[in-house]
Amino acid sequence: VQEADITFIDSLIQLLKKSNDSLLRSRILTALGRATERVKAQKVLALSLDPALRTNEVLNPLSDLLEEKENWETVWKFLITNFDALRTRISPTDAGGLPVLASVFCSEEKAVEVNEFFEVRVGKLAGGNRNLTRALDSIRVCAAKVKAHRGDPIGFLDGFPTSLEVR
Repeated sequence: VQEADITFIDSLIQLLKKSNDSLLRSRILTALGRATERVKAQKVLALSLDPALRTNEVLNPLSDLLEEKENWETVWKFLITNFDALRTRISPTDAGGLPVLASVFCSEEKAVEVNEFFEVRVGKLAGGNRNLTRALDSIRVCAAKVKAHRGDPIGFLDGFPTSLEVR
């Protein structure tokens, strides 16, 4: 999927739509979720709004695409743009888990953005507050780890001897 052209993506989507085999559908969605080019990723995301996807499959394109860092912003923009449409296509429990999709991010700025988007929406979602807290904790812990490890590498190395004595 990453190396194929868009016609291959289209072929997989058509196969998915024609199939009643749950295992095949799952594998096609997983494969489609490995697309990393923006145009391909957007085509895969559009499946989430397609009635051809079953209720339990609606979030697969989003979660599968989030496995590839190149897709994080594309998926995030899709989620905030299509939040209401997605929410109506999934179960109340799954809707409450939508904030967890943002757990992939790793900066304090993104934590603020995620909080601003979801804080006015999660109160109406089953488990939404808890899942938003969980997502924000994950983002902030990652950001703190990055900050802690972004030290001065030369200063770190200054603590080591400049030559090794061979015995």
